[in-house]
Amino acid sequence: MTGGLGLCWGTIPRASMFAHIDAAADSGYTTISVSPEQYAGAKRSPAELRSRLDDVGISVDVVDPTLAWLPGLQGSASGGLLSYQPADLLEAAAALGAPWINAAAALPGPWSEAEITEAFAVLCASGAEVGIGVLLEFVPWSTVGDLASAARVVRASGATNAGVTFDVWHFHRGGGRIANLSEADLALVHCIQLNDATSKPTTDPMTESISARLLPGDGEIPLPALLQCVLAHAATDVLSLEVFSTDLARRPALETAKLAAAAAHRVLGEME
Repeated sequence: MTGGLGLCWGTIPRASMFAHIDAAADSGYTTISVSPEQYAGAKRSPAELRSRLDDVGISVDVVDPTLAWLPGLQGSASGGLLSYQPADLLEAAAALGAPWINAAAALPGPWSEAEITEAFAVLCASGAEVGIGVLLEFVPWSTVGDLASAARVVRASGATNAGVTFDVWHFHRGGGRIANLSEADLALVHCIQLNDATSKPTTDPMTESISARLLPGDGEIPLPALLQCVLAHAATDVLSLEVFSTDLARRPALETAKLAAAAAHRVLGEME
């Protein structure tokens, strides 16, 4: 049904990179995503990191996210993920053998779709210089709020090394409907992020997004039907578990990785 499971850094945000790699390997994942903070904090050479990945049979599919690519955002030395420039993610992706970096349209702002398209095209050109692709992640409170708008930006950018990240939480919270998904737009999806959510949002969806997501099957998203549609047309068949949860973050990384994998397999079992 799928090409395997990926373990996103956001599911185990407190784990070091080596702990992340080992938790993924011990829980049956095939790929991981890495944050720029995680890579910088590893304090190991690219050769050491690649060696550990090779030893346990794990690959890095994406370095995620870059936020400072949005027009006018220059980053901040004390801004967490905003501290990292797109060049930092491209360097990490090249070092780890990751084919993609993820550009999240995660911040609300005054940008028009045309301005975002121009900025995205510049980012893709930088990625092309080092052989790295760029994914655009739609976020419901941003200008790029759904799959259709992300697909328009990718096409209008003219970049051949571009694609879309489809996060089912963002799709659900944006009021997405399976019947409205375009096969042509889904064909641009190179990363599928899996999680779940309640039927109604909290009063602060942005905080909910980074602290109160649910394991697949624990919420109200019609995951079996949604995944059948997405997997039938997307350019990837890997499901990457991205479950930002304060509760899960308190648990040991290996325990959380196993819980997430088991939840994903239960959902996949409902699709058979």
